[in-house]
Amino acid sequence: MNIYEKLLNVQIELKAPKGQFNKFGNYKYRSCEDILEALKPVLQKHKLAMYISDEVVDTNGSIKKVIRDEKEETTTTQEIIGKKYIKATITLVNVEKPEEVIKASAFAREEENKKGMDGSQITGASSSYARKYALNGLFAIDDTKDSDITNNGEDEESTEDKEMLVEIIAKNITPEELSKFLKNKKVKLLDQANYKDLVILHDLIMVRIKKEKSEENKLKDSSEDRSNMIKKIKEAINGEKFQRMLNFYEVDEIWQMSDEQLRKIYNKIFKK
Repeated sequence: MNIYEKLLNVQIELKAPKGQFNKFGNYKYRSCEDILEALKPVLQKHKLAMYISDEVVDTNGSIKKVIRDEKEETTTTQEIIGKKYIKATITLVNVEKPEEVIKASAFAREEENKKGMDGSQITGASSSYARKYALNGLFAIDDTKDSDITNNGEDEESTEDKEMLVEIIAKNITPEELSKFLKNKKVKLLDQANYKDLVILHDLIMVRIKKEKSEENKLKDSSEDRSNMIKKIKEAINGEKFQRMLNFYEVDEIWQMSDEQLRKIYNKIFKK
């Protein structure tokens, strides 16, 4: 039996159930480890050996993306620099005929930074994604019903993109957003919603996160601006004059003054 006949048998026999459960997102998913655990005995049965390797692929150069804001009636050009990807390659070998080899690869982009993760964790997560989808491609793993899949009685075709989208949403959605979405769509789990609704939900969450980051930056800038004003006012005014200023604004310490009061004094001193 040649390697392609053996691979066909493995594809037919392999069942890789979704063995992981995300409590926050309330959905089940299949990890790379789940696939490998289900795969090993089937490979042994058909006398196939497999190993996986990773490499970092750097996409050189950049592309320019034109963004049109209809509301503001403005057009901006954004330069997107080349990104780094983790390339996972699976090598399948026919033990009975070692010269027969099949290879399959998949890519996952390595984010520059990700909240709550250091560099090694980011690379590890990208590697897991790439390996998982390389395995899916080689062994034709789809989302046909597994014994542990919960649904509403309807067969729903799910894609790899949908599975990844659900994972991203679950990591960023708030409990209130999740509850509202499930109620509106009349589903119990995120992965029971259709792909189009999930894309809309994802975009709304990203808008919210972007707004939150913008507000955080404003607060940070405001705090730094206040500290800078206090420092410069204390350097410019001292002794009795400084005390008279505190008495005038009826405070014991300068940090008790409002932003408006500090700015008024600052402008009076430095913007004559």
